[in-house]
Amino acid sequence: MTRKFKVFIEGDFIETWDGEIYDVKGYVHPPNKVIAFVKYIPSKKAEKLRYGVGYEKVYELEKRFSYLGKLKPQYLVFDEVFDRVMVEVPLSDVREHYLPETKLQSLKRRKFLDHVERQALDFAKKVKEMSNIPWLNIGISGSILLNMHDEFSDIDLVIYGKESCLKAYNTFLAMRKSGLTHEYENPLLEKLYSIRVKENPIPFELFKALENRKVLEGVYGGREYFVRLLKKPEEYGESYGDKRYRRIGEIYVRGKVIDDEESIFTPCRYVVELEKPVYSVKQVTITSFRGRFTEAARIGEAVEAYGVLEEVTSCKGTYYQLIVGDVKGSFLKPVSQIM
Repeated sequence: MTRKFKVFIEGDFIETWDGEIYDVKGYVHPPNKVIAFVKYIPSKKAEKLRYGVGYEKVYELEKRFSYLGKLKPQYLVFDEVFDRVMVEVPLSDVREHYLPETKLQSLKRRKFLDHVERQALDFAKKVKEMSNIPWLNIGISGSILLNMHDEFSDIDLVIYGKESCLKAYNTFLAMRKSGLTHEYENPLLEKLYSIRVKENPIPFELFKALENRKVLEGVYGGREYFVRLLKKPEEYGESYGDKRYRRIGEIYVRGKVIDDEESIFTPCRYVVELEKPVYSVKQVTITSFRGRFTEAARIGEAVEAYGVLEEVTSCKGTYYQLIVGDVKGSFLKPVSQIM
């Protein structure tokens, strides 16, 4: 993917002048700012080492907001377009912008790679060859992008462009069917559940069933992998202010998935016809920027969800979306039998 100057999208990272590292969220950012969540902070409680500096990972959303509230309150901005508090980092505070596609090109050029980098490059090569997609539409994100990986790190792959994403998704289906990749197994599955259940309260057996049918995450060559499928910014087609969002409130809904075409992308979307109208709303688009909710439901399945209901207005009209993953206790899960 060829980038325009200062285009920030999901999968990118930014580093501030004081060494904090943030992961970029979404495609839509205010002028001269980047919407991003703090991910790694310089710390004596070093979980990761990078160029001799120790870093601590801030995982839970609640802890991220708590940290920023204490040390970077100026980044917590009530944004009138989104009608909520957002983390907005001024471009003047950005020291470095890390791009997944640039990292992959760097790995391809280098003669000497460590075991993790080599395995990530090998995975990317297989996806590229089996999907017949351009190298520029593939990237490596996560700890490898930041040079913070260790022997236990996973592979974070990014695919850019709708056409390339659809081709790649078929490849991941084929990889799983052939045994080139496989689903999570214990004790890895239990470890993953212990992390996610803190924010996404669902029973273990349901969690296991949901994870087992996902192909955008799993295990390759004994190493965990996670894939984001991203439309290009021009395909996503939204600039800051094109839409206005009005928060209605946190609600529980139950209904039937009538459209799952966007379920594999980030952000993922599921159009759901509700069993009972909520605030006179009969249909909602369940939306999430969090990877755990991709491939979470299929067309025809009955689902239940808890999140924040928003009214979205643009020149094209008004619709309602339910955001999951942004508030504690939010979830999306099928209630019909999982096949």
